[in-house]
Amino acid sequence: MEPWIGVSQAAEDELLLGWSVSLGEGDGETQALGGFPVLIDGGQRVGDLEVQARPSFAAARHPRSAIGYNTRTGQVWIVLVDGRQEPHSAGMTLPEIARLFESAGIDQALNLDGGGSSALVLGHSHVNRPSDATGERPVVNALALITDSTWCEAN
Repeated sequence: MEPWIGVSQAAEDELLLGWSVSLGEGDGETQALGGFPVLIDGGQRVGDLEVQARPSFAAARHPRSAIGYNTRTGQVWIVLVDGRQEPHSAGMTLPEIARLFESAGIDQALNLDGGGSSALVLGHSHVNRPSDATGERPVVNALALITDSTWCEAN
């Protein structure tokens, strides 16, 4: 199915994610990933991206992880920006990362967990510099795109 980026809603015994998914049994196909805030919806920036309500989060530069989707081309963009490591990288504000998606023609985008949780691995190697002094921060969630199922079985 085509990816959907938006704000989910719970209704009696189902979760509405652009389509309905049973809360009890699921549908065996849908995968969900959480983030905040939605950056772009229908090609339009969503409000002020929390700049007024959460300036230290939204208007300050931080390492960022985000995902976007171009409904016209079917391309999914995964963006990771290093930060807190001058002169290597200062990070981005939420309006700056939204502008990046806008310039690429992305019409749906979501900010994911960022800061020290922003780590990008290709194969078995980091391709970015996580901002924590100890390296990649242990977190309980991840987005994994896998084209070779033997990697999953071997690890």
